[in-house]
Amino acid sequence: MEKYLKYITLGILGVLLLSLPYSLPVIKSFCPYSIFNTNWDGCSEFARMMYNNGEVIPIISPYDSYNIKGGVLFIICPDMHYSNKDVEKIKNFLKNGGTLVIADDFGCADDILNGLNVSSKISNKQAMDLFYYKNYSLIETYKINGYNGKITFNIPSYIVSHKGEIRTSSISKKILMKRIRYGSGEIIIISDPDIFINGMKEYNKKFWNEFLNELDSDVYYIDEVHHSSFSPYDIGVVYLQSNLSNDSKFVIFSLIVIGSFIFSTVDLSKIIKFGFRFRNKKFLEKIAEENNINMEKLNEIISKIKEGRNY
Repeated sequence: MEKYLKYITLGILGVLLLSLPYSLPVIKSFCPYSIFNTNWDGCSEFARMMYNNGEVIPIISPYDSYNIKGGVLFIICPDMHYSNKDVEKIKNFLKNGGTLVIADDFGCADDILNGLNVSSKISNKQAMDLFYYKNYSLIETYKINGYNGKITFNIPSYIVSHKGEIRTSSISKKILMKRIRYGSGEIIIISDPDIFINGMKEYNKKFWNEFLNELDSDVYYIDEVHHSSFSPYDIGVVYLQSNLSNDSKFVIFSLIVIGSFIFSTVDLSKIIKFGFRFRNKKFLEKIAEENNINMEKLNEIISKIKEGRNY
């Protein structure tokens, strides 16, 4: 009775293990403006929309390790300085027809603009306007060239330039977005990275969609390496629930019990020995055939050797 109870216990444990949730490691970051950050200050929702339009390639190591060619390069609120090599890589990307989107307010994006000798700069000063949503931090723009609707900015800076595609009201006249042709490519400067974060999705989802449709790219590069708090080793775990029906559980339970019984009652060593004997017999038959030796004579010789008798 104890033996059968052991088999039943193994079957129950097997079903429980298969029913438990299992874990799947994924990259998850708490770094602000990261596409791996699913919190309010991350850009995971915007990245999801990009993924629906084309391939998304995060840049998580130095630019030299990537073949950045064609498509769109997004640089959203970098807080680490760009080296001359980085700028040179971006310059070649633009000259070969790529599109660079810089969304920054008080970060390090001017390193790139200075290195590219672009006269327009991000002021690193907050843009103020009389027309806002809820409070002066959320500026709404309605007069937008090429876009249908409004865009909501969250504590934006402004671009030092006389002309631009998006600006505040005619009272403050601050430029919030500007396009610049560069070689065969284009630079798009946006003076607020917050328009792409998850917390602003409810305000700017329509703009996101129109903007990506306008870019019309097959590949999107996202600069993560110039976020100081981003780490590619910041791994999160997602738990997935295994849903087994009652019928499946019964079948698995039965198979485990029957399998345990078979393995405990059958002498596996005999099965293994039989397998070896079967292969040895085939091997000896092959030797006898190739050397024109009588099989019975060969078996007799092997028997005498095993018994320790001289032949």
